[in-house]
Amino acid sequence: MFNPFDSPMGDSLVRMMAETKTGNIVFNQQGGQANNNSNGGKNGASCFGIASNTMRGSLKQEYYDSNNNYRIYSVNVYGVSSGQSNYGMDSYYWLSWDSATAPTSLQKSNYIKYFRQKNHTIPSSNCDTFTNAGFVELGSSMDWKGWETYRDIHESANAGCTDNNSPNYDSTALTLDNSCQFYEDNWSSGFSKNSSKASDGVRFEGRTKFMRRPIVGNKAEGYFVVTIDKVCTSSTCAVDGKRTKTVAWNYTTPTFEWTSGNKTAYDSAKASAKVELENNLTTLETNYVPNCTLTAQPPYEWKKETACDGTLFSINKALFTSNCNGSVEKIIYTFSNNEVYTWEKSSGMSSSKFETDTPSDTRAGYGGLVDRLNTLKEIQDQTLGSTTETKYVKSGEHAQGAVGSDLGQQLFITVRSNDVITDGCGKKTQGGYQYMGYLYDYNYQPSVSLLKPEYDKLDGGFPVVLLGGLVITPTTTFGPYDKMPTYAELLGTVVRGCMDSTAENYDATANTPAETSGSKKCRYAEVPTGDGDGNGSGTAISGCTSSLAANYNSNATVDDGSCTPKDNTKLEGGISPIILVGGAIALISLIIIKK
Repeated sequence: MFNPFDSPMGDSLVRMMAETKTGNIVFNQQGGQANNNSNGGKNGASCFGIASNTMRGSLKQEYYDSNNNYRIYSVNVYGVSSGQSNYGMDSYYWLSWDSATAPTSLQKSNYIKYFRQKNHTIPSSNCDTFTNAGFVELGSSMDWKGWETYRDIHESANAGCTDNNSPNYDSTALTLDNSCQFYEDNWSSGFSKNSSKASDGVRFEGRTKFMRRPIVGNKAEGYFVVTIDKVCTSSTCAVDGKRTKTVAWNYTTPTFEWTSGNKTAYDSAKASAKVELENNLTTLETNYVPNCTLTAQPPYEWKKETACDGTLFSINKALFTSNCNGSVEKIIYTFSNNEVYTWEKSSGMSSSKFETDTPSDTRAGYGGLVDRLNTLKEIQDQTLGSTTETKYVKSGEHAQGAVGSDLGQQLFITVRSNDVITDGCGKKTQGGYQYMGYLYDYNYQPSVSLLKPEYDKLDGGFPVVLLGGLVITPTTTFGPYDKMPTYAELLGTVVRGCMDSTAENYDATANTPAETSGSKKCRYAEVPTGDGDGNGSGTAISGCTSSLAANYNSNATVDDGSCTPKDNTKLEGGISPIILVGGAIALISLIIIKK
């Protein structure tokens, strides 16, 4: 099988192939074929057993350029016995590999077989034929460091601008050449000087800057640039309302070479640039004739306001200046609705006072021109209308025993409301808060019944309270109030105790009868009559003992069955909500007891 490497190649051709993409493509293609080569069932040992004695180790990487994906490998061979190529002393062959990835172990192995086959007599016709695995053979040498020659060739071929400050910086360049472009070196402070300001506001501003670039040999070359600009610093010299800046004069020193250890040329050029700047700055300032012809400056948008519907209201301001002193003698303010207001210096009022205070022309309103502008915007906003929304939120919930009753219980719900006004611009304004209180009376004896009212939600600001799944109405409604009322403020706090002044343990602070048992139950002196409780103590007082009844007797100790509803109706007709709740509880209690 013919192989291009079977024919000798000169050094120049080898280098050209190593340093070009064309050569690399050829060998990479060959390498792709070699990856699939093997002994194919033939006796590789008979073919390469003797030849392998001429090789030392495997391919060794000597150099790697990661930026350009370039590698240099070495192959070590030495003298062998008769019948084979005699290399004498150790020799080194140099190879290159140009690919984004390093050669695989198989590619290296196939190349070694290819190399032995190419450089040694084949002892058997049964040997496989191997192809180059993609390496470029560069040359050979007795010197084990001979690869450095090919490294230098590679790096020279990949020279460029290695200074990252240069406009043409090449990140892949391995060595510096003289291709770097000049750039301003900021380490040098340079020199600057300005002329005096002319009567029309024009001034000449000069500066020097150092331009440099690196060159081969740890050196640099550079030069100084001198620039003098003509700068307009005030509205007097402005053109179409813009303050211009133009180059009036410039100068460049000859290019010089310098090193970090020898700045003689640098210092000389810097001094020369300074002299040129000062001399020409003086000349420009002396010969300049101020331009005193501008009197009216173009108007500009001074203030603006935008209404919520996008309508724009603005004020344009036009200045009128006198000669070259730059003083403003008159200002014309033009509104977007064509209102016009004029200030003149001769009026004796400053322009700032005219703008912020009330001018003599009352159309400007009471706060000057800016206030007038805001007034126009607000008038437009007011035409857009507004909406009002009332928001409600539960702000409190309290449950306790009812004052004055040993059986009655109370649930107290507080609801807060306020108006939210949204104008045509979407701006929201909060109104003041108001509070409403809602009281629900019910009978509840935990030992007998579990039925009690529960708060569910708000419906249009009104609390929804459920008793056994049914909606009940409040007993009493309180409000509205400007601040949140408390249960104690409206109904008092339950203080249980003996309310009979004749009892031994009478509690003057109590407002609710004590429980039927316990330490706060009324106790009386021992008398023969008894009080009906079976213990022979106290004085029995008959009457209605239910605090929810219309004829409730707080002094009664024995219920005589005379209790009547507060609405004076009989139980069989027109039952009040309170009695109905009590009846429902009693019914549930009976069901529970029966079970």
